Amino acid sequence: MTKKFAVFGKPIAQSKSPLIHSMFAKEVGIDIDYQAILGNETNVEEDFERFFDHPDALGANVTMPFKENAARWVDSLTDGAKAAEAVNTIIRKDNHFVGDSTDGVGLVSDLLRLDMQIEDRKVLLIGAGGAARGAFSNIINARPAQVDILNRSLDNAQRLSQVCPNEITTCIDQVDKLGCYDLIINATSLSLNNQLPAIDNKHTHNNTCVYDMVYRNEDTVFVAWAKSQGLQNVADGLGMLVGQAAESFYLWLGERPNVDSVIKALRIELQNS
Repeated sequence: MTKKFAVFGKPIAQSKSPLIHSMFAKEVGIDIDYQAILGNETNVEEDFERFFDHPDALGANVTMPFKENAARWVDSLTDGAKAAEAVNTIIRKDNHFVGDSTDGVGLVSDLLRLDMQIEDRKVLLIGAGGAARGAFSNIINARPAQVDILNRSLDNAQRLSQVCPNEITTCIDQVDKLGCYDLIINATSLSLNNQLPAIDNKHTHNNTCVYDMVYRNEDTVFVAWAKSQGLQNVADGLGMLVGQAAESFYLWLGERPNVDSVIKALRIELQNS
């Protein structure tokens, strides 16, 4: 039996998910059919129904703009999906559909893979949108000493902080209120428009780690800025992409693939594109 999976999104042609999951499947010796499906913005729920009508359809990934649709469509949500208020992974359990969000697991696992420690560290999270919401509870659960959320809208930052309420979180809307950090995570999409967050080198020290959740075929503008400051442990979000996919794969099939070879292959593909 060939197990069937899919990713739903719009646009979807650029998705790396079919390639990533095919590499995972080859690594662990499982035969899968993974499709990229262009969702219908009017009624993507019908697309979900149509795909899961096939008895061998065991799970799906969901990307923008359908993560909230998926959260409404599934029968139940994990704690991670409730915190994120969105679903990027649908798991079929008999005829019951569970919605999960693996983005936070993907982020934290990649940070640790890169030796960007969170526990007992001062962390700056830039942005309070969907990407930040999907990862915030996982960041807090990794036991940092302090998390400052920098966002232009203080209300949105405060709303994010309530995802996982704790006394170590401070919401900030003005750069001059920032301190100096051990780990800085950019959860905005600014890099996709070649724009920098409004921070500078007084918010870093020699060993500050910098992570940009987005990735491109070359250094993002934020990664390039961090490197120009002489910082050594700097990375973009390609490993997060693979890490969240690996967690989805595990939830579907009970197998944890190795991410290193997949990240390396994707990096080479990006550099050659």
